[in-house]
Amino acid sequence: VLEMPYAQKLSADGDDEYWNYVISPGNTEPIYVSALDVAPGNRRIVHHVIAFLDKGGRGKQLAMGKDGDKKFGYKSRGGGVGFIPSGSLGGWAPGATNKFLPSNAGMLIEPGTDIILQVHYNKSGKEETDQTKIALYLNKEKPEREVQLAWMANPFIRIQPGKAGQTFKQEIPLPVSIRLYSVMPHMHLLGKAMKATAVLPDGKTIRLIEVKDWDFNWQLIYHLKQPLDLPARTKIVVEAEYDNSTDNPFQ
Repeated sequence: VLEMPYAQKLSADGDDEYWNYVISPGNTEPIYVSALDVAPGNRRIVHHVIAFLDKGGRGKQLAMGKDGDKKFGYKSRGGGVGFIPSGSLGGWAPGATNKFLPSNAGMLIEPGTDIILQVHYNKSGKEETDQTKIALYLNKEKPEREVQLAWMANPFIRIQPGKAGQTFKQEIPLPVSIRLYSVMPHMHLLGKAMKATAVLPDGKTIRLIEVKDWDFNWQLIYHLKQPLDLPARTKIVVEAEYDNSTDNPFQ
């Protein structure tokens, strides 16, 4: 069990805040994570949590700051951590539940790797404090398969003001064969719907996920009943619809 290095105080009002906390697991040998669990310290303000991996110590450099602050926490914007992380262990959002990977699969944490625990905070209207914890469930032996999270983001979308029904499509070819264990769609407040499809090299299509009524406050991890093997040259097609009109109450 690991927790934020200090209790974070949040002001009563203002914009959402993204804070990143540097946690060192302290392992001297490679360890493999079979499942991640998150215990939000204060559910009134914790919107979601993501555990990133940092092999190069960039998080500690950012946390130190110009004044030499050694509290190992720093603020960022829009969900980024200020650098390209080495990987991720997954996370938690309202409604999400994590499950154990099969016994022959796990996520690697190499010695010297830090965990950057990012917590997205909503303001509650009064001063609040949070100290969120995470639990790592470890494989007892080195697994046959090393699992990694793939972030299939599209940074090039441009959502126009005042318009509903704006759809964006992205195709991501798989350079190698993969085994898929779970999927998690993610959009922000302007999101309306999202679906993802796998198009195999022979043209066959497999629907991976379809959320027709997106809710930023209720995000789920969808675990496949059986892992899905996808060959190299499969295309992952992601289609997302946004509503930036006045009909969207979150606009």
